Amino acid sequence: MESRRKLQKNSTQLNSNYEFTGKTKYGRKVNLKVNVSRIIIEDEEYLLGIYEDITEAKKINSALKQAEEK
Repeated sequence: MESRRKLQKNSTQLNSNYEFTGKTKYGRKVNLKVNVSRIIIEDEEYLLGIYEDITEAKKINSALKQAEEK
């Protein structure tokens, strides 16, 4: 618990969100959302990236928009 408090106290976060289209190693296209944060822990700078596959969510949103237009 102490290390978590120290991390929160000594870290500086800079959050950025990006969406892009990528390819799996099998060649399938996927829509990805990535959140990138710059954190500093004990005077060392790190980048933390969290990727999320949003392909299905994009398909659902597209289908909902088309249905609403009809």
